[in-house]
Amino acid sequence: SQYDNNNPFIAIEGNHKTRRFIVARQLARALKATNLRSPPEFMNFLKFDFKELEIRRAYYSLALYANALEARRLLHEKAVVTAGYWLDIAAFSLAKKYPLAFPENSSEMRWPEDLLAPDIVFYINSPPPETTLQYNMASTKPPNPLKPRLVDVYRTWTYPRVVELSGYIFSYNEMFTEMFRHINFIKQSKFKQYLKQNRKTLKRSYTN
Repeated sequence: SQYDNNNPFIAIEGNHKTRRFIVARQLARALKATNLRSPPEFMNFLKFDFKELEIRRAYYSLALYANALEARRLLHEKAVVTAGYWLDIAAFSLAKKYPLAFPENSSEMRWPEDLLAPDIVFYINSPPPETTLQYNMASTKPPNPLKPRLVDVYRTWTYPRVVELSGYIFSYNEMFTEMFRHINFIKQSKFKQYLKQNRKTLKRSYTN
């Protein structure tokens, strides 16, 4: 890159894990970006070793920080896309802890200061399988009551910005078109910020 950190760091979240992984992979390919999987490859072999819930949570949290370090390194060269980042874990905890209202001005509703934040989060709100006729005929399992509350977390979140993409109305092509619109805006904004911060240096380089 000609200027540091102009490349966007993009997180893909959603209520359908397979779909968000597919979208992340395809988006990274379209942007010629790196698709970071979580856990990272060097930690992946450990993910079945931890049976206790708290230890598994600690493992996945550590994996996020490992990915953040790798993303920070890669962003000097290209954009980075990841699926299932920190907000995925936080949303579940918040939805479960606060069934009625989220606390205002709480640290629980803020991104961790020591973890690299994405420039934008895309939340893919896919139709749940229990809404389909095929599912209803084959299963008596009731809908997950936590799902609407999970969506509320993403809609309430302020930083980094979350863009909700409805899987009810968007095809993949329409989804990518909408993503590119937001990503291009971010890249332009970051470049303008770079020019503003380095105006004197750039002016000297052009006049010498």
